[in-house]
Amino acid sequence: MGIFGDDLGQDERLDELERQVRRLVEEVQQLTVDLGVTRTELLRARLDLKQSVRTADIDPAISALNDLAARSRAALRGARDAGDDQWRSIQADLEAVLDELRREVDAAWVQESQPS
Repeated sequence: MGIFGDDLGQDERLDELERQVRRLVEEVQQLTVDLGVTRTELLRARLDLKQSVRTADIDPAISALNDLAARSRAALRGARDAGDDQWRSIQADLEAVLDELRREVDAAWVQESQPS
């Protein structure tokens, strides 16, 4: 017996709360990917304005960041499509990819920010 004497209703409410939390987590992850892409674009714009660094010098880093962002998007799609039983596993994989994207973008940002 549930706390309110309505096990079915309580289970439905808990299931709905879990769905809402899952959607919220997916949105936060999408925003994380978008933020990484935005920071990459800002880095590219800053380099274009600076013009002391040739584009060819930074293109490999930007390409790598774009590839990592694409992997993050694919992992996010996998998390959205996963069933509830698979979601935790895919969620952990996605978090690892997003962490790598954050680290790489931060490293590129710091490296470019240092005076030449």
